[in-house]
Amino acid sequence: MPDSAIKIFYLDNSADFSGGQKSLLALLSRLDKRNFKPVVVVDRKAVRFKEELKKIGVEFVEINYGNTRFLEIFLVPFVTLKLGYLVLRHDCDLIHANTFKVGLIAAILRKVIRQPVIFRSRLGIIVNCHGFIDRVIYRNCDLILANSHYVKKTYFQRFGNDDKVKVVYNPLFAAYDLNNSLVEDLRQKYFAESGCFYFGAIGRIEPFKRLGEIVEAVRILADKRDHFKVLFIGNVPVSGGNAYKEELIRAIKTYNLEHHFVFTGFLAPIFEATSLLNCVLLCTEGEPLSRGIFESQYLKVPVIASDSGGNPELIRHGETGLLYELGNPADLADKMIKIMDSGETRERIVSNAYSFVKDAFQPEVTIKLEESTYLQLLGRDGAVIRNG
Repeated sequence: MPDSAIKIFYLDNSADFSGGQKSLLALLSRLDKRNFKPVVVVDRKAVRFKEELKKIGVEFVEINYGNTRFLEIFLVPFVTLKLGYLVLRHDCDLIHANTFKVGLIAAILRKVIRQPVIFRSRLGIIVNCHGFIDRVIYRNCDLILANSHYVKKTYFQRFGNDDKVKVVYNPLFAAYDLNNSLVEDLRQKYFAESGCFYFGAIGRIEPFKRLGEIVEAVRILADKRDHFKVLFIGNVPVSGGNAYKEELIRAIKTYNLEHHFVFTGFLAPIFEATSLLNCVLLCTEGEPLSRGIFESQYLKVPVIASDSGGNPELIRHGETGLLYELGNPADLADKMIKIMDSGETRERIVSNAYSFVKDAFQPEVTIKLEESTYLQLLGRDGAVIRNG
């Protein structure tokens, strides 16, 4: 690696392994290592994330981010001091905050360090408002990288200004080659019923995913169709969340819908599992830009999603997927029936969505655009950053 390579600190405080961490892995796996040297500052409890970083040969530093309920706010100063020391010790050129908490910490650090700070904004700050902390991050960070045009729009709605916000989509992984042996194992375990139509909701089981709307939709759908199942593919968050899962289970039992639902837990071969689904469901309010959607589209699986957040950026209704009205389980049930009953609809959606994703997420508009953003921010190419 040349001495002129730009050293970037990627900060991520999550102990979970979900969309934010997957998106960072996708970026780091395709980053031009001749010109950029990434170092990830990761929470010591993030076991799966560290394993994945090792696989792609990216250096990481472990620290305790103080993710302790009730004490977290009091531990932020100590974490800030620790990160400031690491920045100086490793002589990094740029800080890239990948999660919200470290966005705040990096914004505080920016007052006393020379290194520019980028915050990767993964949430719209209207539905997911963090009060004055959003303002601290916006004012102090040099650049906000928004996951979608929806996220960028929420900064304008909140502050009347979005000059610091640039839209760069999270990238696809370089390859989505499926392991046929794993596919067959999953087929035997979860997809063995002949003629059954399999829906899947992919991601952690937590309230903002609004999985209860799926339960209500299935209650309606069960009176009209029979041979189908919904797989909830994901764990509760590491920080807790069993109460919400238990709430879903109680509702399913109350409606006598047990034979329509399967809780698989976390599935490491997630692409293999996704490929076996007949349709993916996503009900989140204010979803910025879901990996679950665009990876399903790339794997040629149709998607039904709420008409909220960044979902309409990925789904043109009836063309690259189906949108339902958020908060309307009856509408979701109608869309589920439509996708079950019309092979022609499924084929059209799959073909259009795959073409769309290949174009919208090509390296030139994800990886290369992010790399050029780093160079521009550091003044290495003399260019001016242009907002998305």
